[in-house]
Amino acid sequence: MSDLFLLPFAGGSSLIYERWHFQEPILAVPLDYKGHGYRMREPLCDSFEETVSDIAEQIRLKHSGNDISLFGHSMGGLVAWDTANRLADEGLPVRNVIISACLPPHRFREEKYAMMATDEWLATFLARYGRIRPEKMETDFFRNRLYPAIQNDYRLISIHRHEEIRKRPFPLACFYGQQDELMPKEGMEEWEAYTESRFCLKAFRGSHFYIEDERSRKEVITAIESFIES
Repeated sequence: MSDLFLLPFAGGSSLIYERWHFQEPILAVPLDYKGHGYRMREPLCDSFEETVSDIAEQIRLKHSGNDISLFGHSMGGLVAWDTANRLADEGLPVRNVIISACLPPHRFREEKYAMMATDEWLATFLARYGRIRPEKMETDFFRNRLYPAIQNDYRLISIHRHEEIRKRPFPLACFYGQQDELMPKEGMEEWEAYTESRFCLKAFRGSHFYIEDERSRKEVITAIESFIES
């Protein structure tokens, strides 16, 4: 058996995984960050390290004793990687990490990523990739609840100083959308430097949020099952 912990993108919640159904022996466990989804009433995290600590604690509490696998999309990929490192250092049985649509940590030291939390950058990003209708962006719920969470998530990424490349012993898979201009193939390939074990790179139809396309989602689930069980 394998416990598969699913981490959402910036501003997202565990609800994005509610239609993800896996075959045994995989037990899927979607998680929320503080201030997101089912934990919306909790205060947002003040740092990337706090986010990782919180997710690690959730996994410790929900871990059934099986092998541990982590999947994270976009920001969730960075959280998954740092959380996997922390849990492995504690002696927990981390067996697989699957990163989706997320560049490796050393890439985020580049100066351009410091702008991600600005209103101007987010407005451009949401208009192009956000999948949120303009009328919804004018609602009080979006302005007072969703937007602060989205902006805070990108702020955490922009201020976090990721460590140097550190090879780990667990297998690593990296998925990306073929039309994703933000996280292109050549950037995703650099994740191979982070593992001493098996590395898998796989492309899917779609852009940055390809996992929300029904056809791609089914293919992603099948690819995750194949990677964990191989």
